[in-house]
Amino acid sequence: LWYESSYNPIHNEKKAIVGVSVFSINITKRKHTELALSENENRLRQAHKLANIGHWDWFMDTGELIWSNEVYEIFGQDKEAFAVTADNFEAALHPDDFDAFIAEREKALAEERDVNIEHRIICPDASTRWVHEIAEIIRNDSGEVTRVMGVVQDITERKETEKSMQENERLFRGMFYNSSLATVVHLLSAQKDQIIVNEAFASYTGYS
Repeated sequence: LWYESSYNPIHNEKKAIVGVSVFSINITKRKHTELALSENENRLRQAHKLANIGHWDWFMDTGELIWSNEVYEIFGQDKEAFAVTADNFEAALHPDDFDAFIAEREKALAEERDVNIEHRIICPDASTRWVHEIAEIIRNDSGEVTRVMGVVQDITERKETEKSMQENERLFRGMFYNSSLATVVHLLSAQKDQIIVNEAFASYTGYS
């Protein structure tokens, strides 16, 4: 059980302390709630860390931008040294993605919809990372944007895997179609089965 207690001295007519009054409240239910919330927050923080996800808040009236610890890690920035501002964030955008990101943000603001975009960033060590950002735009009763809340996930590994798979497919197709050996491939998928042949096979069998 948890109790919250307060102690007050008891004085006699000569102002001397002759005793102590104790007032206690059972706060067990409140403590269990606090512990449960703390545990849930720790689990969520750990899940975000494992998934390379961070969250941020942008307050439009003051211009204040707040990053969670995970966002600093994703951007490769030192929390104690880096000033989190909209300008500094935009400075980290990859030059080839800058215009597309700004256009998507402005379009979302104009159309009153959420932001959902994948783009690259440049880290302090000059490395490039891919991130996926989703943001909710909050407006007041007058329709003015007051706050933007978002999450950002490091998807660099996924992008590199996709690029590797595309390159492997390109190499395979080059070898397959240009091979002098008659070759047939049966592709199986949940949607449909497909049989493809190269020119050597078609020439040899008359199959087309």
